[in-house]
Amino acid sequence: MLAQYDIAKLQMADDPVKVEHGKLAESLFREYCEVFLPKKYGICKGYIVTREPDSGGSIEEWDVIVYDALEAPVLFVRDVEGDRKRGIPIEYVKAVIEVKATLSQNNAAKVNKKLSKLKNFLNSSEKEKGCSLSRDFFAAAVFFETKTSSSQDYKKCLSEINNLAYTLGDYYEFSLILRSQHDAEASGVIHRACTSPKDAIKYFASSCEFSEAIEDDPLYWYVMSSGFSERVFPYVMMEFIDRLNEGWKPEDMMSNKHRGYGSSVSSDPPKRLWP
Repeated sequence: MLAQYDIAKLQMADDPVKVEHGKLAESLFREYCEVFLPKKYGICKGYIVTREPDSGGSIEEWDVIVYDALEAPVLFVRDVEGDRKRGIPIEYVKAVIEVKATLSQNNAAKVNKKLSKLKNFLNSSEKEKGCSLSRDFFAAAVFFETKTSSSQDYKKCLSEINNLAYTLGDYYEFSLILRSQHDAEASGVIHRACTSPKDAIKYFASSCEFSEAIEDDPLYWYVMSSGFSERVFPYVMMEFIDRLNEGWKPEDMMSNKHRGYGSSVSSDPPKRLWP
């Protein structure tokens, strides 16, 4: 996926009409998911459609929608400038993923603003059936590479993602970074964390990087970048399938459950983006 991304960027450098790297990243990640995920899941760019048109505000276009391909009708298809977009009924949507070419403060803020709009659809009331996402739904973000200037810059990116995670709560699953700017072979993942500032420093500071905390008395909410390693990507993608299959449990996250996946790559411990 990254090799295709790099080749395409080089080819696009001389194009008279420039295509955004973000659109390229979206397309490549959708193609990867179409091959990787079980066939019972459909992958598309498109729209979440409710029974009440105004229930979730203005209609949004989402980079990646994962839906139940065996049960979901496709309400409409739009072909726009080479992009095929589908309208999927809300009750069949399993996940939404926002994709960006680079993790920067600007792009982290864009992801926060966009995915936070999903809160309009998070209502489990039976009377809202056909207007709300299911309790098993989750949201995630994917960044192809980091583009930060310092540890403080990276922390500001994490803090934007923490705002998103706090808004969505348990519906936020992860933010996956495919490539560190300091190690082309290493990927990273950003999860929610709830701990005291003292414990964050004591137990995690040596290998992890944290956002600023959001205090929700008596709790402190963070997102945590748990280090970059060649093993991260296969772990996260297998857990992605588990979550879709409704088998995910909080204690499974970054556990040894998928120890065999990625075992042929380096066993070096994860490293901070900015030591």
